[in-house]
Amino acid sequence: MPLVSILIEFSNGAKENIYYPSTAVLNYIKKNEYTLNEFLELANKSLEEAQRRVKEKYGFECIGCYFLKDKFRRWSENLNADIIVSIKKIKKW
Repeated sequence: MPLVSILIEFSNGAKENIYYPSTAVLNYIKKNEYTLNEFLELANKSLEEAQRRVKEKYGFECIGCYFLKDKFRRWSENLNADIIVSIKKIKKW
């Protein structure tokens, strides 16, 4: 499966490199700045599309999508909603 990495910088100075198991994310997230809620909404929509693609093609669901959804759920619970998510780099592997 294709892989996309996204380098994120939060307005609190933290950085994270996220690995998406699908190019579906490219339809939703661009190099830009988002509020945390905007980013999470787009990120979760992209994971729903990725999950649908995997299920249609292989007949089972993508475990990588579940891991990312859980990570994003934890972000929504633990990070301040005022945080800005800045997409610094997007790379398709």
